[in-house]
Amino acid sequence: YEKGVYRSDDWGASWTELSDSASWSGSPSTWDANAFVIDEESGRFFVAFGDGGAWGGNEDWGLWMSEDCGASWQRISEGSELDEEAVLSVETDGGERVYVGSWSGYSDTEGGLYVGEQLETGEWNWHRTLDQPRVPAIAIDPEDPDVVYAVSGQWFNPVGRQRAGIYRSNDAGETFTLLERGDLSHLRIDNMRFSVHDPDVLWVGTHGGGMYKGRID
Repeated sequence: YEKGVYRSDDWGASWTELSDSASWSGSPSTWDANAFVIDEESGRFFVAFGDGGAWGGNEDWGLWMSEDCGASWQRISEGSELDEEAVLSVETDGGERVYVGSWSGYSDTEGGLYVGEQLETGEWNWHRTLDQPRVPAIAIDPEDPDVVYAVSGQWFNPVGRQRAGIYRSNDAGETFTLLERGDLSHLRIDNMRFSVHDPDVLWVGTHGGGMYKGRID
């Protein structure tokens, strides 16, 4: 099947592949586009590429950005650790920061949550703030962009030093605290989103373990 990034201008009746462009360094349509987000403030597109992380890096892995609705793309993770890891998740606070979750196979020393900020030169600076393997989901509090949630999800079994679960940051992703699990018994978590009806409710989707709902105080 054809992988990549596609756009529809007619409510899904037809689609155009955006990742089939000379601005891509290789052929990323052969790799998984794991996450896609649009920064509503700037209109920029962010796409996370990787194949799951167990098979080594690729010249198209990492985080790509478009500022012209997908007509051209820039690999903004160039030169960072993210280029050697599969990027699984991406979120933006609508301001200066982009949050990226990654992993690298079954390694317990690579992967985590990275915070990226664009410098005045146009280059991006990345630093890892959550040193936990496999971060497949990130959620930003809709009422306070400084409050960020990130998942360190199990794959099949815990990896080395991994402490799987949901982490919370109160300082825009600089430091994180592991939350109590409560009734969350399944830690192979794949998705996490705030409710559109109640900003104090966080929904969590697991791989084979059902859906969970938690109230954030």
